[in-house]
Amino acid sequence: MDYAQAMAYIDGCQRFVGNKDGLKNIEGLLHDLGQPQLGYPVIHVAGTNGKGSVCCYVDTVLRRAGYQTGLYTSPYLQRFNERIRIRGENAADEQIASWATQVKAAVDARLQRGFIHPAMFEVITAMGFLGFAKERIDAAVVEVGLGGRLDSTNVVQPAITAIAAIGLDHTRVLGDTLEQIAAEKAGIIKPGVPVVLYPQGEAVRAVVRKAAREKGAPLIDLANWQIAIHQESLSGVRFDLRGPGGEELLGLHIRMLGRYQAYNAAVAAAVLLELQKMGWHITERDIREGLAQAAWPGRFEVVGQAPLTLIDGAHNPQGAQALRQGLAAYLPKGMPVVLCCGALKGKDAAGVMEELSAFAAEAVLTDPPGTDRAKPAQELALYFADKPVTVERDARAAVAYAVNRARELGGVAVVAGSLYLAGAARTWLLEK
Repeated sequence: MDYAQAMAYIDGCQRFVGNKDGLKNIEGLLHDLGQPQLGYPVIHVAGTNGKGSVCCYVDTVLRRAGYQTGLYTSPYLQRFNERIRIRGENAADEQIASWATQVKAAVDARLQRGFIHPAMFEVITAMGFLGFAKERIDAAVVEVGLGGRLDSTNVVQPAITAIAAIGLDHTRVLGDTLEQIAAEKAGIIKPGVPVVLYPQGEAVRAVVRKAAREKGAPLIDLANWQIAIHQESLSGVRFDLRGPGGEELLGLHIRMLGRYQAYNAAVAAAVLLELQKMGWHITERDIREGLAQAAWPGRFEVVGQAPLTLIDGAHNPQGAQALRQGLAAYLPKGMPVVLCCGALKGKDAAGVMEELSAFAAEAVLTDPPGTDRAKPAQELALYFADKPVTVERDARAAVAYAVNRARELGGVAVVAGSLYLAGAARTWLLEK
């Protein structure tokens, strides 16, 4: 297959549901591919929000320390190849085509033997693990797709695991309480393998503590660490990190915006310090410079000036709340915010829009592009009943209108509510 054929094959896999009862299908597929996921150490990261950022921080520091890395994340923001990164670069079209061809051949052979067709995420996960093996990487940083316990990535034998911030998302699949969702995320914890936990509320901590204790996994709970933020601006965040065991990293700087990014970076730093204890060659300078260098597109990202224009993939209440808090911290009081937003069906639109409407002076509502799951824009208007609202179903026109209105008002344009919308907006706004 060439790249276009590979993309068509992957897209066609959306109609297959795979094995919802466990990991047997992905395990069998990987077995037939030669168990590529066992050929390198893995840092495995779960969570509702921030897990991609944690992965980015860890990957960037490891590369700064001289490791050849593979980074597997989902979903992509602008182009599929972002999901599988080799040595800091998106996989090439030719690599994607080659890995897809090999995975398809293994799938077809399994179908002949009576096995069911894997789901799309299982196919992509197999491609990522195969690609990492083919590229002979030193270490893989792997983001969980959904949940943890039954996620297709949960076939690795990790060197360390981490759990980022946990909130209410994918409740129809994972459960409708934080405790239920935390139990699914904690499913990535492996016997004897250290797990780092983002600072969480006691309900989540209790679930993860119990899971770690049952598995005999050392728990590094950042709720017991000191994370002191002493500077926040549009140029980044500065903070100090101190651990109960004498760990100390003072004056850390990150360029990713938002107070929560300091906590994500702290999770990554704790992971890296633990790897250091295991004998990995990672210096304090590597950690400092890697954290400062790391950038994760589409997360509270400035993509334009005059007017200031931000995009954020916030698509659940926790993410939207973090965006609201970030804007309150960084923008001059009273600066009008023109919000361009959309949402997907099945998401907690009410919870997200409640947070987004709190800071919007005006709202431009649109349908996120590139998906058949867009929630009709006009249905979002009720959440902005006390604000001027424009409904423009063409997303590109909506983004342009929001930017123009922000310029007229002397304010800021913010695009949020959907990763599909954030990714498309990033492409349009940066192509100028």
